[in-house]
Amino acid sequence: MKKNAEKLIAAIVVTTIGLSPVSYPVHAQEETEANVPRTMEHVNGQELLCNVRTDTTAENNAGDFNVTGGTSGTDWTYDSEDRELTFLTGGTYTVTGDGQESPDRIVVAGAFDGTIVIRNINAREIHVEGTATLLLMIDGENTLRAGLRFDTATTGSLTIDSDTGGKLTAIGEIYESGIGGGSWQEGNNITIQGGIITAIGGSNASGIGSGTNANGRNITISGGEVIATGGINGAGIGGGYRGTGSDITISGGTVTTTGGINGAGIGGGFDGGGSNIAVVDGSLKTSSISGVPTDGNGNNVYLAKVDALSGVNSVTVDQDQIFTRAGNHPEEDGAFYLYLTGEDHLITTGDQIFLAEWDEETSTFTVREKAPAPNVTIRSKTAAGITVEPLTDTDRYGEAEYSMDGNTWQTSNVFTELEAGTEYIVYARYKGNDAYVRSDAGSTTVTTMKDGNLLIAEPDG
Repeated sequence: MKKNAEKLIAAIVVTTIGLSPVSYPVHAQEETEANVPRTMEHVNGQELLCNVRTDTTAENNAGDFNVTGGTSGTDWTYDSEDRELTFLTGGTYTVTGDGQESPDRIVVAGAFDGTIVIRNINAREIHVEGTATLLLMIDGENTLRAGLRFDTATTGSLTIDSDTGGKLTAIGEIYESGIGGGSWQEGNNITIQGGIITAIGGSNASGIGSGTNANGRNITISGGEVIATGGINGAGIGGGYRGTGSDITISGGTVTTTGGINGAGIGGGFDGGGSNIAVVDGSLKTSSISGVPTDGNGNNVYLAKVDALSGVNSVTVDQDQIFTRAGNHPEEDGAFYLYLTGEDHLITTGDQIFLAEWDEETSTFTVREKAPAPNVTIRSKTAAGITVEPLTDTDRYGEAEYSMDGNTWQTSNVFTELEAGTEYIVYARYKGNDAYVRSDAGSTTVTTMKDGNLLIAEPDG
């Protein structure tokens, strides 16, 4: 139809200017095109300007998309009536669009074992049969308006990744998850390793996991920036309405989850529950978790929120465990959300040190930054006394205190009744406050003045 329309435009132009028809090629593809000028040569060598739609991407060979890899009709097919692109055999394929909304859907057959790259597609949905093994690579900006279906996977698996920072937004319809099971379908064996992934569940369904009245299990996020939002009564990650979420692991990335009304951030939907939820690494910001998560080794872990770390993507806990993430949470929330065992922990990044103090009674952490150790200088000294230069920044780090032995402390910066001509070590530190933990002590060495009565001999007579 596009080819006929272009021929008609050319005929009108020729008729209008009173010329006999001029032969010129019209290359009509089935992809979305942009309005750009095209020239047409007159028989006398003059060029006529003709506003004809021309292609902005490679020639399409599957509806609104272009497929590279494999052989059409053997490895993949396109049904123009149902607007359905189906991948039949394993291999590596790329599906390219132009970002414009398309009614096409993509189906991955159950026998498939391979990789599909999607680039700038805006499709109705992708449906992966439960026995397929698919690595879905994300490039550019992609939208699935009816979600990424992976219904009740058995032997199959769905892995999502990106090595280019690609984006995928998957929106579930009513009763269907954003990524995972459809209505009454489980969402199993799903792994996200990279990319910027947004999954929004339909009513009574999870963001990532199952649809309504079904369970979500064996879900792992090990990297990327993931936002998972459950529909009403659905979990952010896990089960839908009356569904449970189990065997869910957060082992990397920046993960933000929100359950719908009556749904957990991670775990079960309304009237469901959760089990075997592990938070091993990364930064997890969630509205709630069904039950108490573990560290993957059976130890219960609890939230320790470290504020004011915008732009920081790595912290070290207790000097030997490194937690990483993939950037700030949405709305430039720079806090680091860590899940740690129930005891005090030291958290460091760069020159910042934090102490997560555990409260056994409330099973909660209080996290405060450690005030920096101050530089200690001496204002004056005598044979029997030393005056320390008062510490600055006490409004920020808390009251200053001083010591001559590192054990007994006083708020006064003056020391008296000392021995003349004697070397002392003088200490100072910040006591801390609601925002800062007490600092380590800074110190300096100083010798009191000598006693003049011992140096001057009194003459006889």
